[in-house]
Amino acid sequence: MNVLILAALFFLIGSLTIGGGLVSIALIDQYLVQAGYISRHLFEVMISIAESTPGPIAINLATLIGFQEASWLGAVFMTLSFVLPSIIAVRLIAIPMLNNGHRPMIQMMMKYLSWSVGAIIFYAVYTLIRTSTIFSNDINTTMFVQIAIVILMVFLSYQFPKHPLWLIALGGLIGFIFF
Repeated sequence: MNVLILAALFFLIGSLTIGGGLVSIALIDQYLVQAGYISRHLFEVMISIAESTPGPIAINLATLIGFQEASWLGAVFMTLSFVLPSIIAVRLIAIPMLNNGHRPMIQMMMKYLSWSVGAIIFYAVYTLIRTSTIFSNDINTTMFVQIAIVILMVFLSYQFPKHPLWLIALGGLIGFIFF
């Protein structure tokens, strides 16, 4: 794939992403996976890797996809393409909004924007669940292991809410052993 087209797509995704990395998952899915630039399986693997590395998921995804396409230079280029719209927005939009945040029009706009962000996050989760291997027609032991791991992690998160680092490490270890 042409690196410039990929960088333009990440710039567009970065421009449209309001609400964090989870919102960008739906956009990356639409612009890169559904358009055929990367496979669904590779996208799911990259989400897993991006979630288990430190930092925001969307930037990690941009870096991973850039690295896959054009090595280190691609990783740097895609990351910069993704974050540049945010830098521009903070300079041009966010600073004046902070100065005028008390105005009713700005407060109303932010209220409706938060509902939109919630809907986009819901769509991203729905898309990932719908295409997940857990809900495929092939029922095998891997599915039961995955469900058992999810149940175990939910149970442990309620039993030990002060120590999420141990749960992350345990999840990584279980994933390394079983998958």
